[in-house]
Amino acid sequence: MNGEPLQSPLISEQATQQSREYWEAHYRSLFARGPTWLDYSNERVQLTTFGLCLDASGGLAQKDCLDPGCGRGQFARLLATAGARVTAVDLLEEVLAEQRALLPEITWRAGNLLDSEFVEALGVFDRVFLLEVLQCVPWRQLLAAAWDHVRPGGRLVAMVPCGDCPIVQRVIARHAGVFSAPTHAELSAALSQLPDNEDWRSRGLTFASDQSLAPYLVSSWTQEPDGASPPNRLQFVVQKRSVQGQAE
Repeated sequence: MNGEPLQSPLISEQATQQSREYWEAHYRSLFARGPTWLDYSNERVQLTTFGLCLDASGGLAQKDCLDPGCGRGQFARLLATAGARVTAVDLLEEVLAEQRALLPEITWRAGNLLDSEFVEALGVFDRVFLLEVLQCVPWRQLLAAAWDHVRPGGRLVAMVPCGDCPIVQRVIARHAGVFSAPTHAELSAALSQLPDNEDWRSRGLTFASDQSLAPYLVSSWTQEPDGASPPNRLQFVVQKRSVQGQAE
């Protein structure tokens, strides 16, 4: 795997359209039913994810932040509350229009993350967050595109289902063609190949048998799998090398 290129082959227009139509219908249905946590089994899991990603941010005050796949915008609002300048992106304009009216200080943009022209126009950021979005697209392609939008000295923070996990493998099989997830080895290889990568780490999240206090057991940051049973999710953070003589 270490010798494979980071960029995946170009995706056909038909496959892109299929993916967009699937996820638009999926999220319209979720929004109509009303759960606030969307991609998670419950609110506690969502809040744990938000907290872990804020923890990995390395600081947010006065930072330009990008939140692709923002959903109802809860995480984007947390970033803004922490003092960041936030651009939040998702597929459904009608949902973002509501958020735009409530919180005009955040830039809300509707678009497809597989549309290279749309993504290119987003600009560069000190922090790019990919929370529960990589599984909805060809993940290598989006990872490479997102990294291009990280400013020198900035960082990329993400959370994604772990492709080693049997539960996740069943979801991949059930949604073949529109859902994918990296294994720990695949993710490690891809992160190692990112240009201007100063450092990266990942950690695993495994559902606790006793969830009375917290839903997940969280491993230490590492670049190697710990050899235990596969986690349900992987979180990773990648620091981009600063331009020489330029502070973050």
